Amino acid sequence: MAHALARWLKRQGAAVRVVLDPLTLEVVLAEFEPTHVVSDLIMPARDGLEVMSLVKRLAPLAVRSLLSGSLDSLDAERLREVMPCRLVAKPWSDVSLAFELGLEEKRSP
Repeated sequence: MAHALARWLKRQGAAVRVVLDPLTLEVVLAEFEPTHVVSDLIMPARDGLEVMSLVKRLAPLAVRSLLSGSLDSLDAERLREVMPCRLVAKPWSDVSLAFELGLEEKRSP
């Protein structure tokens, strides 16, 4: 999913860094100042709310978006701690994701 999303973002003109091991996120944020950070909610090493909390602290100007197939199961207290954070339901459409990220969707010829 991460690589498919990265390919789509690159087609939209975004500079993309894919971090598959969320434990290395601190290193990436030290060398790359993101405008947007997109994370899945459920991951093996760290959940998306932990990622959003870290990003809020280390890259406070980045727009944060959290992808989840089950937005109803989010812990409201933990979610308040990372706000503002955009919530994007999976599966997403390219059009809705472009809107959520503030991008104008570019279609392939």
